[in-house]
Formats: sequence, C-alpha cells, structure tokens
Amino acid sequence: MNGKWYKKFFAKQVTFQESGRGKLQEAFSKYGYQFSDRDADALLSECWEHYVSMCQLFNDVDKCFAQLQKCKIGVITNGQEAQQVEVLKRCGILSVMDVVVTSEAAGFAKPAPQIFQLACAKLGVQETESVYVGDNLELDAIAAKDAGLIGVWLNRFNRGLQASPQIIKRINRLTELSELIS
Repeated sequence: MNGKWYKKFFAKQVTFQESGRGKLQEAFSKYGYQFSDRDADALLSECWEHYVSMCQLFNDVDKCFAQLQKCKIGVITNGQEAQQVEVLKRCGILSVMDVVVTSEAAGFAKPAPQIFQLACAKLGVQETESVYVGDNLELDAIAAKDAGLIGVWLNRFNRGLQASPQIIKRINRLTELSELIS
C-alpha cells in the first residue's frame, strides 16, 4: 500500500500531501473509518508534530560526528524536504551536514543509484571514495554499494544477521564507523 503512493508521488501524479492522505485514508478504510481530505491533513499534521517532538539522537551520534570532523557528511532520505530538514534542526545536527538530499527534491528515491550519485556530486566527491551508512540493508547499504559507494549497514539491534551479504560491511554502533573507514 505504501509503495503505491510513493510511486504515484515520484511519478508526479500526486503531491507529497496527497500521498500522505491516500496512505492514511487507505490504511483506515479497511477498518471502516473514512476521512475527508481536511481531516486527513489535520491528522497527518498532528502525527508529524508528535513524531518530530519525539525524535532523539542515539547516544553514539555526537561522538561519531566528532570522530569524522574532517569528513564531509550528508544525509540522503526518502522523506519530504521541509519535514526532514526540520527533524535535523530539532535534533541539533543540521549544522553538521554538508548536504541534505531528499527524494522529494531529487526526483528519485532510494534505492535508485541517482540519489546517491547526486549526493556525491553535491559533496564534490567520487562515489568510490564515499561511504554510506543506513539502517535498512536493502534501501541503504546494498543500494549504496550498487551505486558505487561503500555501503555500510547500521544494524543496531542485530537483526537479520544471516541476511547480510558478505560484500556489505556491518556495524552495530556509529562509533565503529571511524575504525571501519580508516
């Protein structure tokens, strides 16, 4: 269900807001709930505010950034531009980012190689000299590797260890990254 609305959004058939409405309305319709667009927008706004207010950094993030001071750092996200920038601001890490690339602004989403290539171009680095860390094995680590970067799977909770291909590097904490790339 979610995938259908993302595809419509990236095909520019619906806006990001319409995509959110559609996902919400479909998810609840099977339980007999019907929402007007106005009510869906209000619920999405409330949900978003609650989500952002609850965002917290993992306790290894600041130390990782300190370890990587000399590196260029960016974010690639399949989220909406304004929302993702707001999350980074509220978490106090937007100033650390050299670039933020969202699927909304880029026009394509992970796992498409173009989004990784765009981020590298904005950072002024080659894909082969770039490391991408993410918590989703397929959308992050494998997709980054397929795009020519070094893909690293951040597996904080030791899930799916058998699913991790040997060609993908795996860490359990961000503070392990500096050792991995040195």
